Amino acid sequence: MIRATIFLLGLWLAVPLWGLDTVVWKETEDAAERRTVGRTLVVAQDGGLLLQERTGEIHAIEPQMIVRATRNSKPFVPMTREEVAEVFRERLPEDFAVHTTAHYTIFYNTSQDYARWCGQLMERLYSTFQNFWAKRDYELPEPEFPLIVIVFSHPREYREYAREEVGEVGDTIIGYYSYKTNRIVCSDLSGQETYGTQRPATMTMGAITREILSRPQAVKQVATIIHEATHQIAYNRGLCARYGDVPLWFNEGIAMYFEAPDIRSDKGWRAIGKINPLRYSTFMDSLSNYSPGFLRKMLTDDDVFRRSETSGEAYAQAWALTWFLLKTRQKDYIRYAQQFSEKKMLVWDSPEKRLMDVERIFGSVEKLESDFVRYMRKMRR
Repeated sequence: MIRATIFLLGLWLAVPLWGLDTVVWKETEDAAERRTVGRTLVVAQDGGLLLQERTGEIHAIEPQMIVRATRNSKPFVPMTREEVAEVFRERLPEDFAVHTTAHYTIFYNTSQDYARWCGQLMERLYSTFQNFWAKRDYELPEPEFPLIVIVFSHPREYREYAREEVGEVGDTIIGYYSYKTNRIVCSDLSGQETYGTQRPATMTMGAITREILSRPQAVKQVATIIHEATHQIAYNRGLCARYGDVPLWFNEGIAMYFEAPDIRSDKGWRAIGKINPLRYSTFMDSLSNYSPGFLRKMLTDDDVFRRSETSGEAYAQAWALTWFLLKTRQKDYIRYAQQFSEKKMLVWDSPEKRLMDVERIFGSVEKLESDFVRYMRKMRR
């Protein structure tokens, strides 16, 4: 029988939650026991907790799942890149290899050239992200954990792996960042497996890019990888707090601001701040039937991103609002962004609190909406 150690967990509330803890737990009554060593981030009043592994992965463990829990005297220390490589060699199939860059550890069973291409793309994004905030006097901390990317050679393998982590992803989602695991998972975009292309044993980075950009949906695919990698950097560089209440309009808006691909570049992606062609067209189409008050709803209610009838408009508007604010109210936008690094885990703001946070910096949301719509109506690509 599973017994929740509520008394012990209650004691943890009175001491620093950054020691090295051991929790034995079961996901279900009939499941096998799991032993997880890490640091306790949050202890709920009912005895549930968030436990973070040394890889950076976070487990939400409900009280009825806990078999036993012990506090150790050793301090919590994140895994080194070498330790991460050793752990994931055991977790992944035998055909996976490891490629490392300055900031990333990439596990792959596709070609080494493609892994190198991914590493170079993400390192360019990492540097751009760093420079973007530094130039605006917002210094972000270095990542605490190694940045992990898993690349599958075939979409089928990727979907099977994703099903265990996040559920069904379908054929259109070619990559994702998981807030729980802190990892990016994706499949090879170059088409070697998907399209049956016979490639040379080695290829230049430019040749791989040209091959990727020649495929159907290339712009969307490159944008997706940049988008998910931006999420990973944002949550590891302290721009956003994992499991904190970060409004989706801000979270998705900044990722879409960075994601805009450039198919004229030999790298597939060159810079940020350009008009995002994938979002621009959707937003401009929606302006003809724009409903006053939608901005307030998007700023305060994440459900507009989750409902099929409003998600397309919400994503496009989140990009457009981010673009508008960074072009016209940049200092205010940076002030607004700085609050999200301090958000407490599992504490959710009310719509009224979210609205107050917006209006404290940007002023009346009705005036903001009026200025925003008027500006965007005059905008041309």
